[in-house]
Amino acid sequence: VLERMQKVGFDMSETLLITDRGYKSMSNIQKQLDVGFKFLQCTPLNEKSVRALIDKHSYQLKGIEFYEPKYHCSAVALPTEECESWSQCLPGSGSTQSVKVSAYLYYDDHKAVDEKHCEMAAIDRVLELKNAGSQVDAALWQEYRSCVQEPRTTRVRVFGCVRTKHCSAVEYSGCMALRTNEVPNPFKALELYRQRNAVECSYRVFKNQIEGDRMLATQTSYRGKLFVFTLATCLRTMMRVKAEAQAKEFNLKIPGNSLSQVFEILRGVTMQRWGSTDSWRINMLTRKQRECFALFGMTPIRGTRKD
Repeated sequence: VLERMQKVGFDMSETLLITDRGYKSMSNIQKQLDVGFKFLQCTPLNEKSVRALIDKHSYQLKGIEFYEPKYHCSAVALPTEECESWSQCLPGSGSTQSVKVSAYLYYDDHKAVDEKHCEMAAIDRVLELKNAGSQVDAALWQEYRSCVQEPRTTRVRVFGCVRTKHCSAVEYSGCMALRTNEVPNPFKALELYRQRNAVECSYRVFKNQIEGDRMLATQTSYRGKLFVFTLATCLRTMMRVKAEAQAKEFNLKIPGNSLSQVFEILRGVTMQRWGSTDSWRINMLTRKQRECFALFGMTPIRGTRKD
């Protein structure tokens, strides 16, 4: 798509291509360099070179010198001599030149604790199921089978935890790495990368929750329908953010952690005619319905309302 935009004359000088770890292949990086794209990419931590850099700069990452409260993490920009060297094809000449691609390392204490807790809880769950003789979910077993030690004898069927495997699974918890050929500051790069996540969340709302992937429309009505779907996406995303903030501030719970369930509960709110007049009164609300109104910072309707 970006190449087609270039061919028809779009100015790509202000375009930054931000991708996640699924775009990690060397061929993708080389292609972006050859066509002159600016990019920011998340790097998988299973790359040996990235792990070696994290190990080398672990003291700096886990200290306070490079910690930034605004971003809730530490960041280290590698010196020039440790940056990656790539070859870039010069357009029209057929020759190449050497270019540097910056690498930034990050460490988040809170994320590290959460990831360690999730890993340990999952392993404990596998051990619990195994020792109870119950079936373990195939995906869960595939993920954590290397951390579980099976009994060597048939007399004592007790599964245990392989500590070395367990430690290696959480060794790089809370760490992240980005590479870029454009953004000169590690925290600016992190800020831009987090915006990508916001875009993906909004697109997920558009595609799945308001069924924006089914916009069957003629060319004349397409723009109008796209506007309605975009407005719906914005409203739903804002409601989700509001609900999460209210839940955290007032110790409330989002039912099933799903906005759809909240809407389903509120859909049960009804009104009935008051006597023979044109006034209507809301029926008594359940506790769940009142809490759902509170998630959006709303006060339920009281008294009667005219038709």
